[in-house]
Amino acid sequence: MTDKTRAIVLRTISYSDTSSVVNLYSRNHGRIAVMAKGVKRGRRPGRSALLRPLTILDTEIKESSGQVHQLRNYSLAYVPVTVPHSVVKTSLTIFLSEVLCSALREETGDQRLYDYIEGAAIELDSCGSGVANFHLMFMLGLSRHLGFAPVTGQPAPPLVSDMANGVISAAGCMERAAPYDSAIADNICMAELIESLTCMTFTQLDQIKIGSSQRKALLNLLLQYYSEHIPGFRKIGSQLVLGDLFA
Repeated sequence: MTDKTRAIVLRTISYSDTSSVVNLYSRNHGRIAVMAKGVKRGRRPGRSALLRPLTILDTEIKESSGQVHQLRNYSLAYVPVTVPHSVVKTSLTIFLSEVLCSALREETGDQRLYDYIEGAAIELDSCGSGVANFHLMFMLGLSRHLGFAPVTGQPAPPLVSDMANGVISAAGCMERAAPYDSAIADNICMAELIESLTCMTFTQLDQIKIGSSQRKALLNLLLQYYSEHIPGFRKIGSQLVLGDLFA
């Protein structure tokens, strides 16, 4: 059976001198692995460039009884303008695809989740001065679609110690700041940043100012939060690259 579906590239793994295995998140089937035969042949040098992280494709997939299906045909569904020419945005696509590879497990279609990821990939291409905080907002939005978004605005214990319950509150941290110390201050700051990002859209990212140290701390916190809620969530290797880019 052959199916046509929109899909987003998560990861491409070399399989042979001519072919690659591509992990996709598709609108119809969720996460799937497909074999892209002949993609690395010299007579088709541009085809492999279409399989970069977070590329949005129109695909034709031949389903098989095994775990790897066959990618019969594919083309760009959205042509990125700025991402291929930006080191920062290219690095962000690598980081976000690595997060998605670790977070997305089910091989069933979730059209709302797919639409969120595709929409975010398009927003990244058009994002301007707020791009340094794009991954933070993306992870908060993704957690909402995966069912464990932080709950803001409720009295709660300090953020770090209550991650398993997913409840954050700057006010709750402040009430417990007796005596006031740096750890509580950090929790208040992180809670306020999360609440601000949760109320914004990608087009409003240039309206929030986050220092490099705060950005790094919030990213570490979000990755730890993900590991609390997703069993087996792996360490994200490209995190270090973002730290250097946004220092």
